[in-house]
Amino acid sequence: MSRKVLLIVAIGTACVSAGLACQSTRAVGQRVGRFFEREDYIRITLDGRAAQQHVVKRIVPGWSQWRVNEPISRGPTLFYQITKPERLGRITYVRAAIYRAFDGAYSSQPDFVIVSREPHDTASHLKPNTRYDLGTPTEGFRISDVTGHEVPQVELDPGTEYQLILTLKADKSQTAIVYFTTG
Repeated sequence: MSRKVLLIVAIGTACVSAGLACQSTRAVGQRVGRFFEREDYIRITLDGRAAQQHVVKRIVPGWSQWRVNEPISRGPTLFYQITKPERLGRITYVRAAIYRAFDGAYSSQPDFVIVSREPHDTASHLKPNTRYDLGTPTEGFRISDVTGHEVPQVELDPGTEYQLILTLKADKSQTAIVYFTTG
């Protein structure tokens, strides 16, 4: 017999004698495969620069990590798309929050939170395929600073690292995290 056939027979015998272990290994392999095959339905652009995703850095289903490699302005524009709206279902809430880098991580307090002034009216939320200038915001949106007070615009510090977290609450909610640096 060839070495290849002997190896296959040996593995088959080991799997029969330790069937549970092989099934567990197979199940873990299938879960990992599905993890890397899953799709994220949110695409974000800041100042006209599309965020790029690092496939290995995906966290858990429903979350995705992205990065904009070029510097972003102090009052950026936000644009997002939903690639397959039918997969998310009914969107009932949209929230954008910007967090500053702090002590090797990111602050747990957002520097800015952008939400609709009418949180119960789904038609008034941040809509996909619409460009929002956070430096001169559109009426109907509330921008809060780190203290919770309303501010007229988003004004980021130059040369600082931030993360934007865009959360869509829906039948299948999704959250996109975008890392960026200001110019």
